[in-house]
Amino acid sequence: MAKSNGIREGAVKIQYTVLSTGLVSGIEVMELTGDPRWIQAVTSTVQRWKYKASPKE
Repeated sequence: MAKSNGIREGAVKIQYTVLSTGLVSGIEVMELTGDPRWIQAVTSTVQRWKYKASPKE
């Protein structure tokens, strides 16, 4: 998405919570360098992530 929209280099530092269901919640942008359109590109991607529980020791 970002490359096709002509967004150049940048970095977005985010913070988020992983719920017990493995879904991501509460995405917050902590720092941005570069094009502000990175925020949408990053947050929409991270919202689709799903974590799996780690094996119990």
